[in-house]
Amino acid sequence: MSRRPSQPFHGVFGTTPELLVVEYIMPLRGVEFSPDEVSRYTGLELSKVMEVLSKLESYRVIRVTHRDARGNPTYATCPDSPYAILAEAFDEFVFRIRSLGSMQKD
Repeated sequence: MSRRPSQPFHGVFGTTPELLVVEYIMPLRGVEFSPDEVSRYTGLELSKVMEVLSKLESYRVIRVTHRDARGNPTYATCPDSPYAILAEAFDEFVFRIRSLGSMQKD
């Protein structure tokens, strides 16, 4: 499945903290990211980002790749996670449905 420049799920599900974080990390396959980076991008408070990342880690969507001297984690996505695979497949499905809808309007 190819990634497109638009946001995952194409805005269909709103802007919950979990969705904002998922929208940011989905395209980062193979790229490490920090909670601070996610906070800056999403506009969420760092405490909320940490809560969401902890939840995603418990579902094995992401994993800690290392911790700095102060114990601050750096994460990466787990591309083989069933949840990550399902999210990408669902994103592709939403894209195709929306594409069909826009073609029918023309």
